[in-house]
Amino acid sequence: MATPISNNTVFFVQDTITLGNFSVMGGVRGDVYRGLSSDSGAEPRIGISYLFKPSSTVLRLSYSRFFETPYNENLILSSSTGIGGLSATGLGAFGASRLTPGRRNQYQTGLQQGIGKHVVVDANYFWKYTRNAFDFDTLFNTPVSFPIEWRKSKIDGVSLRVNLANVNGFTAYTVMGHTRARFFGPEIGGLIFNSPVNNGVFRIDHDEAFEQTTNLRYQHKKDGPLDLVHLALRQRTGGGRACRISLLRCRSRRINNRRLDSSVAARSRR
Repeated sequence: MATPISNNTVFFVQDTITLGNFSVMGGVRGDVYRGLSSDSGAEPRIGISYLFKPSSTVLRLSYSRFFETPYNENLILSSSTGIGGLSATGLGAFGASRLTPGRRNQYQTGLQQGIGKHVVVDANYFWKYTRNAFDFDTLFNTPVSFPIEWRKSKIDGVSLRVNLANVNGFTAYTVMGHTRARFFGPEIGGLIFNSPVNNGVFRIDHDEAFEQTTNLRYQHKKDGPLDLVHLALRQRTGGGRACRISLLRCRSRRINNRRLDSSVAARSRR
């Protein structure tokens, strides 16, 4: 029987307390990690929200502490290469070092606002600071990947979601966001060929200047014969746009398991 590369032991407790219009959610999680390196950590988490009923407004604030462990895939090799991966000496390792668990502090604040009977707006801001931040290094253009560890990372961003509840069969939502993802060298582990050791700050690939997803749906005669039109739009800065349209018709009556008589799907991308 193969010996596992790592073992994780986890425990947690949590509870929610409601005091008038205030809700307080608190808890703590504990992790014990035993792998190529060994470590443990306690992770307190707390969230507070307040409901202002006259305006249907919810304000919220939270803090979370996370204990992050290295990815297991090719972990043994990555922990043998050291700073800069194999590129540090061309064929061997320089200062071989095991990947060790990281710690993250995460803060979030936001609000939810009801507008009339059908619209809900949800806005959020998050800030994450991680010491020993993990990522993947890939071997050229192959799917072979190796876990790597950066000295630290700072990630923050905003998101906005607008929901439209059912209005005569029409529902919709749109989600948009902006994320800044900054990582700081040096990097430990991985296989980086012909690349110098990076000691500065850089923007990683999941840094997003702007991303938006919009979903529109219309359903005719909810309890009778069904005609449904579904439209999904997605766009991101520098990544183009995608559009999907689906048409669905169902002419069975209202029973427990509706029978689909026909379906047509059309997709377009640009």
